[in-house]
Amino acid sequence: IINHPSFNLFAPYISHDGNALLFVSDTGEDGALTVSYTSRENDWSQPTELPKNVNHRLVYLKGFALSADGKKLYFTSTKSPVVGGYDIMTSDLKGKAWTEPQNLMLPINSKTNEGCPSATSDGNTLYFMRCEKMDQRTASSCKLFRADKKSNGQWGEPKELPSNINTGNSQTPRIMADGETLIFSSDKMQSSKGGMDLYLTRYSNGSWTDPVGLDFVNTESDDQFVSVAALGRYLIKESPGARKNSELTEFLIPDGLRPRGMMK
Repeated sequence: IINHPSFNLFAPYISHDGNALLFVSDTGEDGALTVSYTSRENDWSQPTELPKNVNHRLVYLKGFALSADGKKLYFTSTKSPVVGGYDIMTSDLKGKAWTEPQNLMLPINSKTNEGCPSATSDGNTLYFMRCEKMDQRTASSCKLFRADKKSNGQWGEPKELPSNINTGNSQTPRIMADGETLIFSSDKMQSSKGGMDLYLTRYSNGSWTDPVGLDFVNTESDDQFVSVAALGRYLIKESPGARKNSELTEFLIPDGLRPRGMMK
């Protein structure tokens, strides 16, 4: 019900509870790229496009994320009101309707460009990229940041992740449900297969481990927009389908790379 031989699907983001999924597809009018949402209790429901009040704001099209329960959407936009260039915004699912988007404002957003947010399961920590340059499809000179909520519910000042992660163009952070495993992409690591590759690092004993390449999914092309549910067994990624279209595929994560499973 999700993959279809006539359509191309990209950039999956599954909620940590595994019951909601966002993706980009060319199912819009005249094959235009659009963002769709599906959820499940048992089986996946028919995917539906996000409403126009949200979809038309998704300017950096693949820079979106879901909360752990799939009820909050984080995304990247230049639509007013904005603090700088590209900003991070949110919308909440109330019943079957998405609320009018809200800008996270300062200090998350700045006079430069922010995008590709990813929240921890409790919603109290947000990872994102801050880039010198961005357009609708690409970004460059990016670094990864982390922001934590204060006791009053406001966001604290974002902190840059260490240099072993930020090597000059680190993008698309994905924090796992365990809150300690981070997947991101970069084209500045020595182990790169070509283009943007995926890497994994863990927060252990007060510091981030040196990133390890995800060679089981990295290719010579750009590998960036992936997602993992709280079980921690499968990584979801776009890949070529049988008819050479782009499909969403689950890849079994090798034992040594799996995040700590948070659900049975």
